[in-house]
Amino acid sequence: MNGGAEIVVSPETLLRLFAILLFVPAVLLAFRRVIPSLSPAAKRLAVFMLAAQLLVIAVALGHNAESSYAFWLWHLDLEWNIPSLLASTQLALVGGIALALAWIGRGDPVAHRLYLVALAVFFLILSLEEFFSWKDSMSETDWRSNYAILGAAVFIATALYAAHTPKRARAWLTLLLIALSVIAIGGGVIDSLPEACGDLGLLRIEGCLYFNRSPEEIVEMLGGWLALLAMLNRLSRATAPLPPRIWWLLCLLAAFWILLLIHFSPVKDLEVPPPAQPASVQFESNAQLHGFQTDKRGLPAIAFMFLPYDVDIKQFGFSVHIVDQLSGDSVASRETVAHRRYVVWPGGRGYEPVYAQAIDIALPPETPVNRALWVLFSHWREIDGQFVPQAVVASDLRLLNETQVVLGELALPAESTSSTASTLALAVFENGFALNHVDMPERARAGATVKLSFNWGTEVPGSEDYAQFLHFVNNDSGAQWGHDQQPLGPRLPTRLWYSGLRDSETWEVTVPANIAAGNYAVFTGLYRASDLVRVAARDPDGMPYADARVPLGEMIVEA
Repeated sequence: MNGGAEIVVSPETLLRLFAILLFVPAVLLAFRRVIPSLSPAAKRLAVFMLAAQLLVIAVALGHNAESSYAFWLWHLDLEWNIPSLLASTQLALVGGIALALAWIGRGDPVAHRLYLVALAVFFLILSLEEFFSWKDSMSETDWRSNYAILGAAVFIATALYAAHTPKRARAWLTLLLIALSVIAIGGGVIDSLPEACGDLGLLRIEGCLYFNRSPEEIVEMLGGWLALLAMLNRLSRATAPLPPRIWWLLCLLAAFWILLLIHFSPVKDLEVPPPAQPASVQFESNAQLHGFQTDKRGLPAIAFMFLPYDVDIKQFGFSVHIVDQLSGDSVASRETVAHRRYVVWPGGRGYEPVYAQAIDIALPPETPVNRALWVLFSHWREIDGQFVPQAVVASDLRLLNETQVVLGELALPAESTSSTASTLALAVFENGFALNHVDMPERARAGATVKLSFNWGTEVPGSEDYAQFLHFVNNDSGAQWGHDQQPLGPRLPTRLWYSGLRDSETWEVTVPANIAAGNYAVFTGLYRASDLVRVAARDPDGMPYADARVPLGEMIVEA
């Protein structure tokens, strides 16, 4: 109470109050009107599932998660954890009982048995959805319309079945209709309510209450239990007493279903090793990139991400762009909505779950080869219908700008990769690069631009940057001038050269206007960009070139 005029309450307190107000009258009514009519075995199963459900809800709403792992393990609105496992098992029991009724009721009309089979399929679908949350892979419009159509069909079929059933025998169908309505209210109505924040008349919420999270799940769990009561009521009223083996089979079904979900749950894959390329990139949305895997081409194949639980996951996505370093053009890209489908590595901070998401980048046929390409990663959020790039707030990877992270760089090889480290090469350098051939003019005028073509190759992948020099030395005076650049230009730095590379580059070199006319000896060679140290080279006979300079011949400069 604040000043005697306003009640201040936390969202957690409201959730607990909501659960109490929802379950207490429903449970009291069930124990008064439904439970007494159940068989002893059915009573035990109904009470056990109710107790398990209330225990899970109490723990989920009452515990203070000291780690993100505990937060995930008990959160009512997350998949693959204890609440979703229990809710899924309860719905599977409803489907299993419907199948059992169809089996033992072989004397019933075919339409009634077909209805029970369809009902079983419906609840088994709901059960799988409850645990695996398939709707996260669909748009909100699609999953809402699909489930609305499916639910409406089952509700109408149940109502028609009830209309053709004697009044004294339709109690279970009436309860089932109530259960279906409760499930629909939870998944369709409460899920669509806007969040409640701040002042609400005399009530002030410290934070926000999101109806599409825990309140929705609490209502759906109650609806599932009511559906279980309806099916147990029908099973208890079977014409002949059920043999004990049927009840044992139902218990085994629950145990089998739990084991089945655990087996197929992505949570079991904790033994998968961390990503080959670890990273620590945090975005302003609190999403984090923990690493990535690449394929044989060097393209990212899997992104390992932490996705915060306090936002709508359907609003999260990321993009991978392959960008030409020279032109800045994007040559290929992949944009996808993030999901929580594959928990593979309990990395990050403590037991913070990290999720792996496959990246499938299709390279168009016109993607340039033998060019330096950036591999860029960015993360976005959908806000008011707009896809807003999220700024990087911390990163151990290079940033191209405030929203794009450089995962790496690569060069796609040309199709023709014939051997290049030939013994006939003009020069073979100690780093494995080979200068195969050079074309240069015999004459040039002072002040003019001349073109020289160099053909390079290597059977050894590049790992660092090298520059190539050209020296022009006057045979009479010894005066010289030169020109330096990357061997294949900026389009393909030597750090990205690959085994089997064979490529040419034409240089355009301007002869100084004030140079003296005469004969000039032309030399070339390589040096490391990091320390300017020349790379030793050998001729075709294996003899070293003096001063690590490869003689190319002479060129006459005319005034």
